[in-house]
Amino acid sequence: GDLRCVSRLYVFFEGCDLSGFNADRFDIPCIEEEFARVGLSFAPSMRRHIDVQRIYHKMEPRDLSAAVRYYLGHELEGAHGAEADAEATLSAT
Repeated sequence: GDLRCVSRLYVFFEGCDLSGFNADRFDIPCIEEEFARVGLSFAPSMRRHIDVQRIYHKMEPRDLSAAVRYYLGHELEGAHGAEADAEATLSAT
């Protein structure tokens, strides 16, 4: 029944590299947990994997510096300093 299906899925993943969007924090731990329920070790640390979300966030950051660049058209000088961040936020309103 179910264990036979899980075993086939486990064999399917054997030797596979993994990829997904937010896979490191959701998909891979979920798969690991489901295999662990039936006593199988998925061992994601033994596989190569790419989380496309990490690449996306590096290429398209979502922080105050990126917002100033996008909406105000200039670089934020002194980013992450309280005064510079407050001034940038005030100038955007």
